[in-house]
Parts: sequence; C-alpha cells; structure tokens
Amino acid sequence: MANRYYRRSGEILRDDGQEIWSIYNPKLRGWERTKRANEAYATAFQDPFHRISGEEALKSIAERQQRRDKWEERYKREHPDEWNKYHPDNPVQID
Repeated sequence: MANRYYRRSGEILRDDGQEIWSIYNPKLRGWERTKRANEAYATAFQDPFHRISGEEALKSIAERQQRRDKWEERYKREHPDEWNKYHPDNPVQID
C-alpha cells in the first residue's frame, strides 16, 4: 500500500491507497526538508495561488497569446472548412 502526496487547494494531503485522505504532518517523514515541501506545508489552508509580479503576469499572458495565435494559424491552414464554419466573419480563402 503506497502513500501518495498531493497538494490540493494549498494543503498537503496523504492518500493511504484506499482513498482515505488525511492532512499530512511533515514532522513524521524526512521529505519535508525539501524546499518545495516546506513551502507547501507553510502555506497550508491559505490561498493556493502563487504570488507573482505584474511583469511576470504580463509575460505569461503574452506567452499564452502567442501560443494561441500559433494554434489558430495552424488550424486555419489545416482545417479551413471548419474555421469558416465557426468563424463566418473572418473567413479563410480556400484555394
């Protein structure tokens, strides 16, 4: 019966293999000495979102938009009929 550790909504939980969840106490094991585990345990029951600066947020938004634009261009190339079906205001010319 293997234990698995998860972080759900900020707290550290332990699954005993039978889907019985309990809050994990890091004093019981050695793995809590890692930086990630210490951070997770310190923020238990708090806001699970990581604090980032405005600059990091804008960079992340720009990266997501670039990925979306690349996907959109590829979709237009590979499936022009589908694109035109769902985007009648912005049709792709089919040769």
